Amino acid sequence: MKKILLSIFIFILILVGIAYHFRYEITDWLELTGIQTLSNEIKQTITESEFFTSNPLLGPTKETKSYLTVSGVVLETNLQRELYKKESLNINPLLNLSAEMKVEDMFQNQYFAHISPDGVGPSGISEKAGYKYIIVGENLALGNFLDDQVLVQAWMDSPGHRENILRDQYTEIGVAVKKGTYQGKNVWMAVQFFGRPASDCTPPDEDLGQMIVDNKLVLEKIEEEILDKKEALESNRPGRRHSTYEQKVDEYNFFVDQYNELIRKTENVIKEFNKQITIYNKCLEL
Repeated sequence: MKKILLSIFIFILILVGIAYHFRYEITDWLELTGIQTLSNEIKQTITESEFFTSNPLLGPTKETKSYLTVSGVVLETNLQRELYKKESLNINPLLNLSAEMKVEDMFQNQYFAHISPDGVGPSGISEKAGYKYIIVGENLALGNFLDDQVLVQAWMDSPGHRENILRDQYTEIGVAVKKGTYQGKNVWMAVQFFGRPASDCTPPDEDLGQMIVDNKLVLEKIEEEILDKKEALESNRPGRRHSTYEQKVDEYNFFVDQYNELIRKTENVIKEFNKQITIYNKCLEL
């Protein structure tokens, strides 16, 4: 009888040992494969705003009975666009203001260039005027052109200015013309500002982008916790203190579950953010 009881006791000990071993192997498996990785990364970039210029057009400086008007330059510009089957441009008051600021600055500071002596270009002037854009362009002309039609035709005869006038992406225009003294001569200066407002395209949700950044920081912290729990498990192998070991396994699994759940949520946010970027970039290309 004693031998039978001893045999049963030994058998039970063996079963218990196997049970502990199996539990530890399961934990090892969780440590190796239970932690997911963030596979869905942000691979797209947002297209930057652009501006287009060409070398300023210098016309005749000899004084003649020339006369230029804002409305006439806009009209002649749209006639050229219609001739080439392009959409007409709408006048935008902020682009008009940009053009006025440019022509005033050139006369005041005696320069004729897209970049002012203090380094301000077309984009800078547009921003000062409060015009938020996707794309902006500028044509400049100096000289005593006979009238609006002659001026616009002179721009059309210049490849770079012609390309600006006929650019498909533009939807709006602003113009300024002024006669004044430049380098001792009485001449006209003319400015065309072209643009497409930022409101045409909805940018990606900044909150989504920030959420992705924040989630990655949280994931890094949780990963540190998981590594700490792993070390605790390895230092408390089965057979020493069963209840403590079980507690550490539960803690480990809790953090792994948290980590994997946040991974899934973040991947969904990244998918949505990338989708918005794609739509935005396609809009900018129109």
